[in-house]
Amino acid sequence: MGNEAKDKKVYFTLVIVFSLFMLFLTIFGDRGLWELNKLNNMHESIKKNIQSVKSENERLYAMIGRLKTDKHVIENIARKDFGMVKEGEIVFIFQD
Repeated sequence: MGNEAKDKKVYFTLVIVFSLFMLFLTIFGDRGLWELNKLNNMHESIKKNIQSVKSENERLYAMIGRLKTDKHVIENIARKDFGMVKEGEIVFIFQD
């Protein structure tokens, strides 16, 4: 009977070691929970980035539409970005 008890102990130990090994792989393996969590976080970050880019595209398309149709927008950009003035306007430059 001593041999039978020893065999059960060895078998039980192997089952425990195998179970711990499988648990380790389930959590930390290439396709484990740790990696899954990391990939989910990356997925959320990419979704936010895509939404940000879509919003920026919408803003730029709206600006293109205004540049094609609204002369006041073009005039404001010419004045602000390029320092242009209308004919007959007087420009005052103040020194700080």
